[in-house]
Amino acid sequence: ETMVRATLDAVQGVEVTEARHDIDVDSMLEGLAEDAREAGHEVSVEGRAGRPLPGYPRNLKRCLQNLLDNAIRYGESATVRVTDAGRSVQIVVSDRGPGIADARLLERVFEPYFRIASSRNEATGGTGLGLTIARSVAAAHGGTLLLRNRAQGGLDAVLTLPRDG
Repeated sequence: ETMVRATLDAVQGVEVTEARHDIDVDSMLEGLAEDAREAGHEVSVEGRAGRPLPGYPRNLKRCLQNLLDNAIRYGESATVRVTDAGRSVQIVVSDRGPGIADARLLERVFEPYFRIASSRNEATGGTGLGLTIARSVAAAHGGTLLLRNRAQGGLDAVLTLPRDG
């Protein structure tokens, strides 16, 4: 039942059915961080986009929520760093978890239903669709999403979104 619900959510998540609007990314991130803090999680936001970004608000919020959920689930906390480069905005969601030891899996985790063996337990939950959805949303915005291991441990999810679309 969980897998069916997740699959339906995934299909809906990659279909852009909403109109494009200017998004206050700073406000969106602060709202998501505040929700996580109210739930007892450690989440901080550093930097600002400064000005709105054109996109699909509901979908972008879902993408960012998935990235935050993963950081909290596997890394206990999340630090979000926002850098406005003018023509694009980069949002890096970092955690202090174990990272992904096998670098070859950094790309495979974006495949639907793929989960690293160590993450397949009741405690972490998940269906293996969160990153698939997040990358699809990034692509719908003309952007990219990649993962990289951090030298000091943990993982960065790097979302880059163009201003011109």
